[in-house]
Amino acid sequence: MENQMVKNVHLKDHIRDKNHATKKNDEIAKLKDVTNRLIYREEKVVILKTDLEENASCQKELNEGCLLSRNTDLRNSQTLTGKSCSDRWSQFPLIPPISDFKPVAERDLDEYWNFVENNSLLPYFKSSKVPDVRSVTADNLVNLINKRAQMVMQFDIIDCRYPFEYNGGHIRGAVNIFEQHQLVKYLFVDEDLASVVNRKKLLVFYCEFSQQRGPSMYRFLRNFDRKANQECYPNLYYPEIYLLDKGYNCFYKQYKDYCEPPNYVPMVAESHTHELISYRQKQKLH
Repeated sequence: MENQMVKNVHLKDHIRDKNHATKKNDEIAKLKDVTNRLIYREEKVVILKTDLEENASCQKELNEGCLLSRNTDLRNSQTLTGKSCSDRWSQFPLIPPISDFKPVAERDLDEYWNFVENNSLLPYFKSSKVPDVRSVTADNLVNLINKRAQMVMQFDIIDCRYPFEYNGGHIRGAVNIFEQHQLVKYLFVDEDLASVVNRKKLLVFYCEFSQQRGPSMYRFLRNFDRKANQECYPNLYYPEIYLLDKGYNCFYKQYKDYCEPPNYVPMVAESHTHELISYRQKQKLH
């Protein structure tokens, strides 16, 4: 009888411990879900992963000053996958948050995302091939180019292809940026950030088909911008970023007159094989 009572007590303790563990796991799962929804709301992609443990570790590293100073020489970027928090960003300069230039007013997140969704400067859609970015049509980009002289707001068209592709033919007014460190220098080091805060600057990325290089650079900018402004989320230096749907390949077929020079050099052009190999090897080294 006594042994049975002891067994019952142990069984109750086991059930209580199991229920406690289950409850704790449920709470962690809910917390992760909240974090994921907060991070991936709209098309926004947060810096690093959504895993809470890694985010906490990375936040600690950032607070302890593991990132290099703003004066760090820019080097070519490396693939983010599989690297520690400090490794991912230490090769780029430390960018001050928007709040250093302008106080950030507290706002309800739902209202903020609703504002962003309803006040986009360009009509956009979500492509099935790259659903996490804002895609715009060639027609809308041409309309934007035609209004450049009338616009107070500035915009940049960023060609993410290799230089031989860009030199062979690109969209009128596009700047050639095919490496991440070039993008950081162009948008955060060479730019007057105080001026960027007080006006919206629209960016349109593209590559040959806008399936790999363009979307990759788009995501990198969003990640880097999030990192710079992690203390004043959800503010961004560059909230208005877009991807040209189907890339230069499609744009050239529709609007050849808007290309300079009016020509199209594919990435796999036989006449540029050695250059392609050279650029790819260079990127692998970094």
